[in-house]
Amino acid sequence: MQKNLRRHKKFSLYALSYYFLFGVIWIIMSNTLIEYYFGKIDLSISILKGFILIIISSLYFYSLLIKKSKVVNSVEDRYRMFVENSSDIIVVVDLSGRIEYTSPSVQPLLSYEQSEYVGKSIFDYLDENADASKMKQEFINRQEFKNSSQFKANIEHKLGYKVVLECKCVPIIDENGKVQKLMYFAQDITQQTQSERKLLESEVRYQKLVKYSPETTLIYGLDGKILYINSAGLKLMGVDSINQIVGKNVFEFLADESINIAKNDLMKVIDGEIITKEYSITRPDGAIIFTEALTFLTVFQGIDALQVVARDITERKKTAEKMEYLAYYDNLTGLGNQNALYKQIESALLESKRLNQSMSILFMDLDRFKNINDTFGHSFGDKMLRKVTERLKLSVCKNCELFRFDGDSFVILLKDSDSVQAEELAKKIIQSFLKPLIIEERNIHVSFSIGISMYPEHAANVELLFQNADTAMNAVKESGKNGYIFYTKQVKQVIDRKMELEIGIRKALENDEFSLHYQPQIDLVTNEIIGLEALVRWKHPKYGFISPIEFIPVAEETGLIILLGKWVLETACHQFKRWIDACVPLKSIAVNVSGVQFRDKEFVDTVNKILIDSKLDPKYLDLEITESVTQEIVEATRIMNELKSIGVRLSIDDFGTGYSSISYLQQFPFDKLKIDKSFIDDINVSSNSEAIVSAIIDLGNKLGYDMVAEGVENNTQVEFLQIQNCRYAQGYFYSKPLPVEELENKFHDQLLNGKISGSEVN
Repeated sequence: MQKNLRRHKKFSLYALSYYFLFGVIWIIMSNTLIEYYFGKIDLSISILKGFILIIISSLYFYSLLIKKSKVVNSVEDRYRMFVENSSDIIVVVDLSGRIEYTSPSVQPLLSYEQSEYVGKSIFDYLDENADASKMKQEFINRQEFKNSSQFKANIEHKLGYKVVLECKCVPIIDENGKVQKLMYFAQDITQQTQSERKLLESEVRYQKLVKYSPETTLIYGLDGKILYINSAGLKLMGVDSINQIVGKNVFEFLADESINIAKNDLMKVIDGEIITKEYSITRPDGAIIFTEALTFLTVFQGIDALQVVARDITERKKTAEKMEYLAYYDNLTGLGNQNALYKQIESALLESKRLNQSMSILFMDLDRFKNINDTFGHSFGDKMLRKVTERLKLSVCKNCELFRFDGDSFVILLKDSDSVQAEELAKKIIQSFLKPLIIEERNIHVSFSIGISMYPEHAANVELLFQNADTAMNAVKESGKNGYIFYTKQVKQVIDRKMELEIGIRKALENDEFSLHYQPQIDLVTNEIIGLEALVRWKHPKYGFISPIEFIPVAEETGLIILLGKWVLETACHQFKRWIDACVPLKSIAVNVSGVQFRDKEFVDTVNKILIDSKLDPKYLDLEITESVTQEIVEATRIMNELKSIGVRLSIDDFGTGYSSISYLQQFPFDKLKIDKSFIDDINVSSNSEAIVSAIIDLGNKLGYDMVAEGVENNTQVEFLQIQNCRYAQGYFYSKPLPVEELENKFHDQLLNGKISGSEVN
């Protein structure tokens, strides 16, 4: 404004100077010229001359005013166009703050009409706290310093919300240098302010997120120098102070195997890639940790840098390594497991084929391990397996590899070997276990059943090699354990027969192929039939009658004896009930019980239910139990007592051939002792056998048992038994086991009156 005032004064001075100069020249020149041409000037001439001067000067000043007016109007038009079309607010206020002028842009921005502002104080539209006081201070400052200033203010919109303006205050100064008014120029920066605030808040949140994130955040320059690390990173590195990390080169903390990888990744990230990779880090305390890191290019404090977001995967890595270990190694013994075995044997087989070499597989199974496990517990069994592994390792040779197949089974892979070497190794293993293992101060005798399969003699692929070795091992188990055998076709036939029997038993149960034959039990004093023993028979649709000696062990091993034994018990009880209802004078029906069946947790309930269903009085049922069940005294006694509580009678079968001690007999609630057929066969043949039979009968009588002799085949045996006071007998001398119809036909009269004699023998 002062510049414009100076410009106007200068213009006025120039115009006055021109006018003065023109007037002087006019007076001098006009007088000289008139006197020269017309002589002395009179009054009328002078007056005329003055009028001419006035006319000329008026025309001159008029032209000047017209010109100046055009310039002023042009400037005013430009300024008006600028003010009225500007998006910025222009406000003129007096020194008291009263609004004298507002630009049209006020209305769209603040919704106030221009007329609503005029005459009101600008302070009415400002924030009552900070902005109003700031504006008043500006008033004072502008009057004192007379220069422009910039500041931000919150102006109230007509609808009540705040609009943020960036303002510039310019004082209007008069010719005396005094501030007359203040002019404000303002821009709406509400959205910009909000964006800046959001950006600031976002930055603060990001900084806090990085600072307090559980993930490590590290920033380092393109030269590798670490510029920043968060709290999680300090914890990851095992340090307390940021100074222990920041300023150092990032590659100082990388393990040797990760340095080159990280340097290559650095160049890729600089080129714009985002890298996710695992790195090994060496902490200041020397510990090695594994991290998974995401690396990308960023800007830190104005310079290009790399930002790393990392997490500690040490535990995950260890777990993965452990899982990988467990995938190929047995956790208990440290030996390779089945996966490792199959992998190695496939490789060895390919090598043997390529080199035209033979190889062997020794499939080894611990004998009676289940009994040891059941007796002493699984923890003891685990210790035993570790001890076994240690001893096996002493036996294997350089070209051997030892694996734990499963449970109590081990496999040895013997590369580049013939049958002689395989046999020598098997003998060495068996010999090494002649000495007992000492576990928890107990001497444990261990033996192996070993099956051997050779490539290419016995099989040309992995599956058959295992199958044949397993087949041979099972054959050793069948033949008495603690030995070895090579796979042969004969061995396979035996095992195949066993498998065929297992399948056949299942079908026989479904197809009612089993039947019961009954053998009379005779009172040697009265010669009466006092009871019957039910014996199961199997007529196979292809092979005819199969001996119980062959199929009963298979049924026991496979667990099918549970179903078969239940069927026998049900059939015998229902049949005997029919005889009782027909007034046949029989005192008992004897049913053999397998050791597997006896130990079944539902056995007692099964017996009770069958008796209820058949409506047979429990006193008639005589359960014959082998001596083997008496090994576990406590459990056997509990089961027997439960059976006795039902009311059934118990007999110990094949006495003298099992494991029981005579002293144990008093602990069990037996009613009968059945002398095994092997002792009866030697009567009149071996004096030792006669002495044993005599002693057993005498002992049984004194203990109050009913004594029964099995397998009586001639009158000499009958007479001996009668002399030794054996009360009961059964055998082919009286009758072989017969099906129901034949039994009833043959002994119809005897069953009715109870009498029978040896002359009735078939």
